[in-house]
Amino acid sequence: MSDRESGFELVEHTADTGIRGWGPDLPDLFRVMALGLMSVIADPRGVRPARGRNLHLEAETQEDLLHDWLESLNALHQVHGELYVDFEPRIEGNRLSALVRGETLDPERHDLGTEVKAVTWHDLALHRTEDGYEAYVLLDI
Repeated sequence: MSDRESGFELVEHTADTGIRGWGPDLPDLFRVMALGLMSVIADPRGVRPARGRNLHLEAETQEDLLHDWLESLNALHQVHGELYVDFEPRIEGNRLSALVRGETLDPERHDLGTEVKAVTWHDLALHRTEDGYEAYVLLDI
């Protein structure tokens, strides 16, 4: 593998938004995909990693794990009214454990974006590349 940096880009898709991400390994890919999700919801530059939450997931495939990871983060955001900015996923096979950090959403201080209704299965992809891993997910907004 090369030393290619990790990152993501948002991709417009009719009434939805896609996230295309890449990273040298699965934990880094999952980290940047989570940051991509949160950047749709609010500008992560204004979010402090003040509070931590632990997350544990298991899925049939790594694609399912990616979907469930992002869907769980969106559900945590909606249920607890929090924004997350720091992600430390650990992946073993099709199991994920992670520490996510963020803070309570403050409309006065946070630059809010778009509500994400769901992480869809449509066009979801995760694959190994010469440089590491790449993924694509479509968000229902």
